Amino acid sequence: MKIQSVHDAAFKPYGHVITGYDNQAITAALDACTPLPEGVEYVPSQPELEPFKAELSAREYGGMPVQLG
Repeated sequence: MKIQSVHDAAFKPYGHVITGYDNQAITAALDACTPLPEGVEYVPSQPELEPFKAELSAREYGGMPVQLG
């Protein structure tokens, strides 16, 4: 299996890499509130991720509602 960078041209059809966010804070929140499940679990909203919601909605989705879960 060849593992490619998300910056590779092969990923272009799927969107772009989002930059300019405090990745350490988001990663820390995810590590604290999202243990690896045994299977797939849909969580539409995770309270610990709410502080990041307004900025993501405004910058990436033109103010449209988003779910962070």
